[in-house]
Amino acid sequence: MSTQNDDAGRGVSRAREAISGQAAAAAQAKDAPWRVYPSIDKALESEEPAVMARIEKTCRELDRIARTGHGRESERAKAALTAYGRALDLFRRLVELRDKAISESAGSPGRQES
Repeated sequence: MSTQNDDAGRGVSRAREAISGQAAAAAQAKDAPWRVYPSIDKALESEEPAVMARIEKTCRELDRIARTGHGRESERAKAALTAYGRALDLFRRLVELRDKAISESAGSPGRQES
């Protein structure tokens, strides 16, 4: 399990470097600073991130409010549910990038980790 976590950590680092390089170029072009998100990094390094369970629980509650709430309460729940859905999509995409970086590093026989 430790090796798998080490591989995940290295994959996250590689994915972060790739994303950060792309973001740095975009930031220079748009004059916007690049930011670091330690909570997301920690969640990506975990096999079963607790943040996913919390988001899913919140989404169930928001869905209930959207269906049973009235007026503005229902509208706000629907808007929040949309935002949470986008956050989940982003997190899943980051996991895909992490997994791709891990598989590429594992498939590179000439490359060794230090």
